[in-house]
Formats: sequence, C-alpha cells, structure tokens
Amino acid sequence: MLTGSQSDRQMLNRAFAAEFLAPASGIRSALPGPIVGQDEIDTIAERFGVSNTVIEHQIQNQGLAVISP
Repeated sequence: MLTGSQSDRQMLNRAFAAEFLAPASGIRSALPGPIVGQDEIDTIAERFGVSNTVIEHQIQNQGLAVISP
C-alpha cells in the first residue's frame, strides 16, 4: 500500500525496509562509478530483486552516487 503520509515512524520503517532489501554497502559495490544512469540502476535493482525506485532512493538517501538524467 502506498501512502503520502510522512510520519517519523513511517519514514523510519521505509528506510529500514530499503536497507534490508537493498543494503547501501551492496549497492555501493555494484556501482560502476560516481555517476550512474537508468541502465545501471535497472541492473542493480534486478540483482537485488527490488524496484528501480528502491535503488534510486538508496543511492540518493545514502549519497552513493549522482544519478544522471
């Protein structure tokens, strides 16, 4: 279920789930460099079995790389 609510608890739960499903350390090791495009994000998402949105958020929230448009 998707929700627009931004309570602290919900944000913490989403962050935990994202880190559990696609750990930042694993994403970091899968990144080809400091700038990534959609193809690389899709490949990493497939590797972890999650949506590309999860990977994009992890990259942005953890400051792992810059996502090229």
